[in-house]
Amino acid sequence: MGSGGSTSRPSTADGNQSEEDVEDKVQKVLSLHAKGKEHNSEKQFLRQSMSKSKLQVRLQKRQSQAALRLSGSGGDGGDGGDGGDGGDGGSATMESGATEETELNGASFFLVKEKTKKSKKKKKDKKDRKDKKDKKEKKDSKKDSKSDKKKKHKKSKKNKNMWPSEIPRNGVTIRFLQQILGRVKPEMSSSNVCHGLVKPDTANSKVPYTHMLETEKRADYHGNSFVGPATHFVSYCQDEPFDQLVSALDVFVNLSGSNPGKVFFWLDIFSLNQHTSSVSITHDWLRNSLPSAIGYVS
Repeated sequence: MGSGGSTSRPSTADGNQSEEDVEDKVQKVLSLHAKGKEHNSEKQFLRQSMSKSKLQVRLQKRQSQAALRLSGSGGDGGDGGDGGDGGDGGSATMESGATEETELNGASFFLVKEKTKKSKKKKKDKKDRKDKKDKKEKKDSKKDSKSDKKKKHKKSKKNKNMWPSEIPRNGVTIRFLQQILGRVKPEMSSSNVCHGLVKPDTANSKVPYTHMLETEKRADYHGNSFVGPATHFVSYCQDEPFDQLVSALDVFVNLSGSNPGKVFFWLDIFSLNQHTSSVSITHDWLRNSLPSAIGYVS
C-alpha cells in the first residue's frame, strides 16, 4: 500500500494517558461504592438504634403507668413518650430512667413470678385435696363393702349353722360302737340292730338311745362319755352288716388322727327316737330339717 492510504496510529504517550484515566475512573467508582456501602451500614445501624430506643421508651412508659396504678397514685404517666419521635430524645429519656426501668422490670418480673408460683401451688393443693378425698372415699367405700360382706357372711353362717330343733343333736363315740358290737352277731345288719337291740333297750323310757346313755352317764374306760354333740354325720345302708359299718368308722378315726373319745357320730338308729321316728319323719323333715343338720355338722 502507498503512503497516502496508510492510517495514523495513536502515539505511545496518548495510550499511556488513556490507561491512567481509565484506572483513575475505576478507583473513583470503587471508592464511591465503598462509601455508599459504609453509608448504608451506618444508616441501617442508626435506624435500628432509633427503633430500640423508641421501643424502650414505650416500654418504660407502660411500666410507669402500671406502677402508678398498682401504687394507687393518680399522677400522670409522664411526658417521656414525646421524646420517642427523635433519636436524641429517646436516648436521653432512656439514660435518665435506666434505674427506674430496672426496678420496674424487677418488680414486674417478681409479681408475675409470685403470681405464677401461687397459682401453681393453689392448683397443686387443690389436686392433692381432691386426690386425698377420692382416696378416703374409696377406702371408706371398700371398708363399708367389706363390713357388709362380713356381716352378710356372718349372718349366712349363723343361719347355716342353726341345728334344727326337731332333730336330736347327740351322737355316739367309736368306743360305744365297739362295745355294743359285742352283743351283735356277725350276720346282723344295722336294721337288725335297731329292732333287736335299740328298741328293746329303750322300750320302757321310749327315748333315743343317746338320751338313755346320757341319763345313765355311760362312759368308756378313760372316763369319756359315750354321748356328745355330733361332730360327724354318717350316711350308710341299714341292710349291710353292722360290724362292717363299725370297722369303717374305726378306720376313719385312726387315719384322721382324731381322739376316739371326742368324735361323735350321728347315727339315726341311736340318735333318733325309734319309737316315734315313723311318725316324725315327714317329707318336709327330709327336705329341710335333715339337710340343715348335715350342713351344721359338715
